[in-house]
Amino acid sequence: MHPPIRLRSRATSWDDTRTHRLPPTQTARFLQPLHGRSARFPPANPDARTLGRTGRRRPAVPLDRDVRRQSPPYQPGLTGLRGVAVVAVVAYHLGALPGGFVCVELFVVLSEYLITGPLLADPPTSRGQMLRWLGHRVRRLAPAVAVVVAVVLLALATRSGIALDALATLTWWQNWNLIAQGTDYWASAPSPLPHAWSLSIEEQFHMLWPLVTVGLVSAAQQRSRALRLLGGVALAGSAVSFVWAAHLAIGDQPDLSRIYFGTDTRAGALLLGCAAARVAHRGDAVTAVTAGAGRLLRSPVMAAGTVMVLLAATVTGSPERQTTYTVLLPVVALASLATVFAATDTGPFERPLSWSPLQWLGKRSHTIYLWSWPIQILYEELHPDTSPFLHAVVTVAITLPLATLSLRWVETPLRHQRSWASTVNWRRSAWGVGAIVLLAAGVHAANSAVLSTREQLTVEYSPLPDPSPVPGPDESPSTTCVPLLNPPPPESAGDGSTYDPSTVAPAADPSAADGCGGIVRVLVVGDGTGR
Repeated sequence: MHPPIRLRSRATSWDDTRTHRLPPTQTARFLQPLHGRSARFPPANPDARTLGRTGRRRPAVPLDRDVRRQSPPYQPGLTGLRGVAVVAVVAYHLGALPGGFVCVELFVVLSEYLITGPLLADPPTSRGQMLRWLGHRVRRLAPAVAVVVAVVLLALATRSGIALDALATLTWWQNWNLIAQGTDYWASAPSPLPHAWSLSIEEQFHMLWPLVTVGLVSAAQQRSRALRLLGGVALAGSAVSFVWAAHLAIGDQPDLSRIYFGTDTRAGALLLGCAAARVAHRGDAVTAVTAGAGRLLRSPVMAAGTVMVLLAATVTGSPERQTTYTVLLPVVALASLATVFAATDTGPFERPLSWSPLQWLGKRSHTIYLWSWPIQILYEELHPDTSPFLHAVVTVAITLPLATLSLRWVETPLRHQRSWASTVNWRRSAWGVGAIVLLAAGVHAANSAVLSTREQLTVEYSPLPDPSPVPGPDESPSTTCVPLLNPPPPESAGDGSTYDPSTVAPAADPSAADGCGGIVRVLVVGDGTGR
């Protein structure tokens, strides 16, 4: 028998109306004509939904609130663009693409475009909504980051400084940790976790930008005015960030690593992504005017921006140049805007980005980025003499399965399920986690064997001590007494010759005063026996 039906009799508002708890079969029949909407009966009084418990009228909910709370439509072009960006960055790490580092700007602009759009559509208006939004952002990246850090700690537990790097990565301040340590991103010894600097910058920005958004929306009396203010703040902040980075790079001996890692110097691309989301937001006059005026120039501008990003990724040299921060990165960030809009346009740009391999890579872009660099460093330590091509092949072959496991059994359950423990298939999850742990244990064992071999070679072939310093030309001369050899025994001569001391004059003691008065010349004639 089904449990008794519970009735709650309250007639004060839409949320407090009488609710029937039906059996599962009856619930399915009841929900079928409603097409997935709430199973609660509508109130008899249409005004009841705006009345509180005290009977006073509450502000009416905007008519488009339900529409704005829906998830944005899936755009395959943006997913494919993420796949292109992560391929370029990984290729740069492997030494196959000299300018692939500029695609970090593309990746950042795209990420903020995707994140700020829903934030503008339905900004959090209370502390609870803000905490839920921040919690969603944490669930998006923190699980995969935690798994990668755990594997790195297990594999490289004895490495100096790895604990601090792991803590900084988990708490999203790895970029400032690298700056405080004076890390040179290009000249220092390879570390398995410096690539988390970009994720740290993104999460630091996500802690502040929602507060700015909510503040502007609350301060503005009209929504369109709030959107205009938000777009202006994003563009102004982006310009300030780019100018500040250029100012730091113009000096005689600039600290390029400080510019490369700094949140203040890399926030320009983040804010450009926010401005792009504001321009793409529907339903206001600014968007309509922009779309109408730029209809003729839209395709050429998008094509030019896309070509510029591709050229920068394939032709650009090292990021150790000052012009990278004064000219290149701002230009690439602006070109990335055109590339993002090209990916959202249903036209010739979206078709190649909808290619299934790019879609597959784009859905795993964050996890591929997280796993690729540690795998590359670990394999390089285990096999330092491997050819670059084989090194790249092995890195990719290990990274892609790990990224797939992480996405399937770690990220997706925590991101989409409210009760992870009740929905996860624990048997399959145990297999996935066990595979990752076994891989990390194998890497740790192999790395320990390599370290022990290196230590043994260091002991057996220890470096020779430094020789005594050679006297310079300005130093005073010194004398050294060389002991004379004892006369060899007579039987040492094989041809019958004997040693006669009377034929050899005694040598003067060089330490005597008269022995150092002039130049001493020594002529030695004969073989080893003094004959």
